[in-house]
Amino acid sequence: MTNSIQTCTVGLGLLLLPLIGHADFLNNQHLDWNTSIRIEGASNTLPVMALGKPSWPGLYSPRDEHAHAWQSMRFDLGLSTRDGWQVGYLARYEASLHSNSDTVDMAALIEKGQDPSGARKFNVDLNSKTWSGQGLSVETPWLKLSTHDNIKYRAQWQLLSLERLNTRNASGWIDYTADKAYEFNVGSDHNSNKKTSQFSQAPDARGWGTSLSLSLRYDYDSASHIAFQGQDLLSQLNWRLLNEQANLNSRQKITFTDGSVDFTPMVSGRYQNIVAKEKIDPDIRLRWARSVATDTKTFGNGQAVFDYRNRSNVSQYWVGWATKNFHDIGFSNKTPQYKVSADALQKALRFELRYDKSFLVVGGDRFGQDAKQKIFQLGWRTNF
Repeated sequence: MTNSIQTCTVGLGLLLLPLIGHADFLNNQHLDWNTSIRIEGASNTLPVMALGKPSWPGLYSPRDEHAHAWQSMRFDLGLSTRDGWQVGYLARYEASLHSNSDTVDMAALIEKGQDPSGARKFNVDLNSKTWSGQGLSVETPWLKLSTHDNIKYRAQWQLLSLERLNTRNASGWIDYTADKAYEFNVGSDHNSNKKTSQFSQAPDARGWGTSLSLSLRYDYDSASHIAFQGQDLLSQLNWRLLNEQANLNSRQKITFTDGSVDFTPMVSGRYQNIVAKEKIDPDIRLRWARSVATDTKTFGNGQAVFDYRNRSNVSQYWVGWATKNFHDIGFSNKTPQYKVSADALQKALRFELRYDKSFLVVGGDRFGQDAKQKIFQLGWRTNF
């Protein structure tokens, strides 16, 4: 782990060289504070904002579909130079869940303390990951990818100290025979920094992680552009912690050999120390925008926009309208700029507002805890 951290430190130094060598940075001219808060989540079937709370089964409608869900909370605080270099502190909480419909139905019944209404066999298939950490981020300005100004890119690198890492995988089956009797055979694999065992070494106090994100924009004519944003494209989460492997099987086997009894216990498993190596779920976004002139006072001149997003196997399709300068790189003006879009498949709406050096994003499919999509983001920039 020490070698990995040293490698990350060297990489950070290489990233900072252009920034440190910049005259504006050395002269401490025109530095701005950047602050932002973001809370969001999305799912194809589950009440994503209520997951983890006892009330979630009452907000869930059973569907014969594989469930995917993710939650994210993030806080950023940093400094930026006039030409766009940014260095700062960030704190992140991320969670994802993938499960078949049988597992979700069984989990809802367990939370409610109920048995199924009739005989039913549940096939178990579950994968979940939760982590949190804080650290340093470095972001480049928009840089030219070619000799022309119409292709630009920017990158962000993060070095994180992990405070929490919890992953769980489960598979097998649970058979309810309608007389309050269950048969089951379920295997699980659980990694956690909170687990301890008297037979194993305690987990490390902290882990570490790193992430590289990339944005790319192509203005293919004066009125249109295509943009790509890949957050956490290359990443790793590392932590030496405790791994629990367990198997629960109601069908015990007993054999008699040489006057002795051999049997398979209902619960079997083991604890062991491992170095958990996980990836951060990439957040992929694509945007197409084209300026459109209208004759109506309601819309005026603006942009027709299509946004696609995929994270943790949850896809979003946003179609909307933005004011003409909303997507301009480095745009800052006293005139408010807005964007309104809708995801017809999820019946969700989103509103984005930019004014001077501040921005606001709010949206979702519902206002309550039963929402399957929700986002709140607020950010602003002030002089240093």
